[in-house]
Amino acid sequence: MRTRVILNVCRNIVPDSSHDCPPDSAACIATSSVGNKKTEVFESIGGLQKDFQFDDHGRLILEYTIGSLCPDLHSTKQYHETKIIFSFVTFKF
Repeated sequence: MRTRVILNVCRNIVPDSSHDCPPDSAACIATSSVGNKKTEVFESIGGLQKDFQFDDHGRLILEYTIGSLCPDLHSTKQYHETKIIFSFVTFKF
């Protein structure tokens, strides 16, 4: 199985011929059989509902909510959500 992630940091993903992400997706996952791009399945793992933030430690936080419906009936969440945290390291020479 092959998986790829399509992500837009500042807004929803712009439609183009390289993907078929659902509308209102800012984060999307595409899965397919190895080497078979024609059978890719695209699923939203969240849409941009608020601007990015920095936490108290200077980390950049991106939160994407209200993605595709969760297939897990035992999940407490109805929709996929994604949270990405970027940590930055500063080097002094």
